[in-house]
Amino acid sequence: MVKKLLVFFVFISVIYADLLHDKIKELCDSKNYQIHQNLINLIFKDKSRFYINSERLNYQAIIEELKKNSLLSTKFVATQQFTITFKSNSNALFFLKTISSILNSVGYNQFITQNASYLNNQFACSVSLENDSIIDPEILLNEFDKRGCIVNNINKYSPTHWEYSVDSTNLKLAEAQFINIKEQLSLSKPISDYWIEIKAGTKLEIIPNISDSWFPMVTCYDKSLQIVKIEKIEEKTKKMVVELPFGTKYIKISDIYSLNNIKRGLTIKLY
Repeated sequence: MVKKLLVFFVFISVIYADLLHDKIKELCDSKNYQIHQNLINLIFKDKSRFYINSERLNYQAIIEELKKNSLLSTKFVATQQFTITFKSNSNALFFLKTISSILNSVGYNQFITQNASYLNNQFACSVSLENDSIIDPEILLNEFDKRGCIVNNINKYSPTHWEYSVDSTNLKLAEAQFINIKEQLSLSKPISDYWIEIKAGTKLEIIPNISDSWFPMVTCYDKSLQIVKIEKIEEKTKKMVVELPFGTKYIKISDIYSLNNIKRGLTIKLY
């Protein structure tokens, strides 16, 4: 019996080692892997560090070590197009907004979305970008983490085509400010529309600065970012109380004409 258990654990450790090193070879490319194999074996000797709950690869730790030891190249010889494919179990609309938010946060305000599909409860899409390097995978991992997502797998099909498989079960809007019932928040000058997140509540009171001229545009969304209510007032407003539909999770606050109309910020209170 003891012999069988020993054989089993040896078998599992071999599988884990193969999986880890296969992924390292893919990420840093086969030639680079062969040249630096002794160094790689030393860096990744403690395999448990590079797994989470002994189940899946810890990409954060793997990428960090590869970068630290100059084993991961993200640079191209010259500026060129590259593709990143994203796969997720999330609502398509919410995940597309998440991708857009992440790309904006790393400096890409313009990109082409292509090959979007939804099959077997999985949404997938590819984005085409142009630069002299691929987006640093460590930065993408951090951005997904900020939004409550877990990257389960990274595939590097070529230097110009990477794929991220994302568990977005707990997806959230990174830019949304959370507010509790009976809490009051002062919102500073907006760079973009205000996003508010709530757990409960039936009314949101919104008051602009007395010196501003606010023409309200307020949109309520459910947890999947589906619109449940839009309310706007086409005249200067000193105070607005929005009745929140059941299931409201996020609220976007803006101005019909220009955010400059609320440049001194807003005060909000949830009831």
